[in-house]
Amino acid sequence: MWKGATPGVCRASAAAMGLFTSYETSKEQMKILMPNNLALGFVIASFIAGGCCAAVSMPFDNAKTKLQN
Repeated sequence: MWKGATPGVCRASAAAMGLFTSYETSKEQMKILMPNNLALGFVIASFIAGGCCAAVSMPFDNAKTKLQN
């Protein structure tokens, strides 16, 4: 039942690591750079985190797809 779960778990772990770490870092930087407009800073931090998440998890996603086909 769990035979093919390893590539998916690796991809999900990489995506979570890239998303959470980059969001928290970006959010703290946006607080410093934009202290008067926190909502916009958090939106920008979300976009940055989404890009980092995609960049970090893409190799694992590619490997997962190749293994599943």
